[in-house]
This record gives sequence, C-alpha cells and structure tokens, in this order.
Amino acid sequence: ALDPELLGKVFENLLAAYNPETRETARKQTGSYYTPREVVDYMVDEALVAALAEKADPDDQDRAFWRERVRYLLDYADAAELFTDDEAGRLVRAIAQLRILDPAVGSGAFPMSALRKLTLALRRLDPENARWQALQRELAGEQATAAFQLSVRRDRDARLTDYGAASELAVSRVERAGAAAAVAAGVRLSVGGERWAERIREWRAGRRVRVSATLRPVPAFHNPGGADQARRQALRGTALLGSVKSGLLVDVAARGPRRSELAASARAVVRRAVARTVGRHGEESAAIVTAILIGDREGLDPATTRRLQDGGIYHVIAISGGNIAILTGCLLFLGRLSGLPPRPRLALVVVCVLAYNALVGDEASVTRATTAAVIVLGARLLDHRTPPLNVLAATAAGVGLVSPLAVLDPGFLLTFGATLGIVLGAARVAAALWRGGGR
Repeated sequence: ALDPELLGKVFENLLAAYNPETRETARKQTGSYYTPREVVDYMVDEALVAALAEKADPDDQDRAFWRERVRYLLDYADAAELFTDDEAGRLVRAIAQLRILDPAVGSGAFPMSALRKLTLALRRLDPENARWQALQRELAGEQATAAFQLSVRRDRDARLTDYGAASELAVSRVERAGAAAAVAAGVRLSVGGERWAERIREWRAGRRVRVSATLRPVPAFHNPGGADQARRQALRGTALLGSVKSGLLVDVAARGPRRSELAASARAVVRRAVARTVGRHGEESAAIVTAILIGDREGLDPATTRRLQDGGIYHVIAISGGNIAILTGCLLFLGRLSGLPPRPRLALVVVCVLAYNALVGDEASVTRATTAAVIVLGARLLDHRTPPLNVLAATAAGVGLVSPLAVLDPGFLLTFGATLGIVLGAARVAAALWRGGGR
C-alpha cells in the first residue's frame, strides 16, 4: 500500500499549478495543504493522550504522572512495565471505546497515524491479545442483551437490497433484558449481509419470525419543504426502524395462514415464469414485467428506476387501481364470451379480484380499488343498482373505518379526489354531449 504521506505530497503538488490570471495556485484557492508527518504525529499524540488519560483512571490517582505514562506508551519505546494489570485492562477498554473523526480527511494521514499508535499501544498492553478478545466477547454480550427480541409477522415478502435484505413486519411481542410486552406496531427491518439470497425465500409474508434487532425511531428531517418521513412511515403503519446484523438472527417460528402461503407461492411461480420466458430477452425486461404483474420491483436496477421516474411513467410499474380496473374489465369480457350466466360470472370475477389483491400483498391503492370493485360487483350480483357517488362514499367510509390514518395519506386524497372529479365531470360532459347531439 502507498504511504499516505506520499499520496498527500502528490496531491499537493498537483494543486500547485500557477494561474497567471488570478496569480494564485489551486492549492491556495481551495486551502489544500498536506500536513507534514511530524505535525500529524504530534497532533495525534496529543489527542490520544488527552482522550486515553481521561477515559481510564490510574491506580494511584496521580493524574499528572498518568498522562506522562500514557504519552510514553504511545512513544516508540518499551512501556509495558509502567502499568499494572488493572491499568492495562482499563486502557484496553478505553481504546475499544474510542471514536475518531477526521472531517477534512484527504489521503488518510491522521487516521492512519492514529491506527499505528493504537496498534502499538495494544501490542504493548496486551501482547497475547487475551484482554482484547475477552473484552470483545463482553461487549458482544452487552449488545445482545440491549437488543430487542421481536416476535413478528411479516406483512410482505422480504426483498433483496444493495446492503442485504429489507422487510416490513407487524410486531406482536417485544422482549428485552428478560422483560416482555405484547404490542401492536409496524417495524421496517434491514438485514445486513449479502449471503441471504437463498434464505430470503423463507421470509414470506404472513409467516411469524423471531429476530434480534436494534430499534430506533424514524428520523424526522426538518428541511423546509421536505417530506415528514416519520409521518409518512406512520401512515404506512411503521412506527420504528430496525437493523439486524445477520440473517442468521432471523428464525422462522411458524408458517403463515393458508391464504398467505398460497399467495407467496403464487408470487414465486410468477417470478420464475417471467424469468423463464421474458428473461430470455434481458433481465431488465423481466424485472419490468414482474413489477407490472405483481408489484415486485426488486429486480429493477437504480438506473432503470431513474429513467422511468424521469420519463414520468414510473406509475406504470406501480400496482394501483388501474390494474384492478383492467383486470375487472378483462374478466367481465371473458366471462361474457364464455357464456356463463350473469350471477356466476360476477361471483367468479369477485373471487378473482380478491385473489389478485392477496397476490400483490395488500397495497393500499389496490385495496381501495378492490373494495370499490367488490361493492359494485356485489351490488350487481344482488340485483342492486347504485349511483357511482354512493360506491365512492361507501369505499371511502370503509377504508377510513379500517385504517383511520389513511384519510391523511396523500394517495387516499388523490384517489378519491380524482375519482370524484371524474364521476361528477363525466355526468356533465355526457349531458352536454347529449344536448349538443339533440340540436
């Protein structure tokens, strides 16, 4: 590896080019100056001595002499005999608790100098590495005790991400430090690691899992005009965010209900069928088709997603009420071609629409459209005719009763607002066209 000092000098020399117009160098304009090693070592020594002398206490409580001993520890000379076993243990713990930040890091001269000094200190204080290993086991135990044990039900299939896997869960029980409590809240978990492609197939919607996770509140950003992420996640039922270090900490405790298992199996069949047929023409094509059919956008790469968003057609691959409308229309048309009687035909369409809603994972927009479709088809099945406004009102009331926070969701407002405009506007446009045709 190249020495950071060499990289720094090369970088500084590249910025030393003289600009005859401004009579300045790029180095002066940007304030880019490489710090010599002597200055780096002095600053790192002073910072480490101050931090370690404060975090660890001497046996004799002589602070002045303690600082000199710590300074001697970081010097390139043997200093092991200057510390008792207890003092060495406290210093090892203090080193483990250090956090170093270089906000203007360039070639890494300061962090690398600190690393060399701390490695030297550990080699002198703990030549057999016994204290460090014991301390790491102790800290791992403390972290495990501080972590939350969650008993949860998966709301959706887990999906692969560029950092591991992600999943949305409904928490039913939380345990920590021997205490347990029954809760009802949503958590969005991120599972670290890149080796869970096979195991992730077991993390299906509806199944109950037991997982050790570190939980944190949803961050609230207060940028002017920015979206309130905490509020947005709350509307989706997510109260907390969490992280799991490894997929080995995720255990499937019980399989889901038959409905959930069938839906998850059907999604897996669709993914395999699309990959086998459309995938021959390219992975990107297969990913887009899968997203359109079942709303699974896992296979879309960031570049494709950005192109769809920039082109204003991202909604095409998002499962929404339009999918339900197209599906319902196609099913009614095929049912009429098949010659089925009206009532069995309508009943079959209702069953198919409900099955598709379960297949795509109960997306909010799909649930709203499914509710409206079931109301309309159910009314026709019972030989009832109702104005579209009544259907719209009944759907909005039903969604609000089941999920009161949904009425604050922009998607809810846009859906019912746009539909209301279409219903009212269509009647007026039809009446105007009728009058125009009559004249």
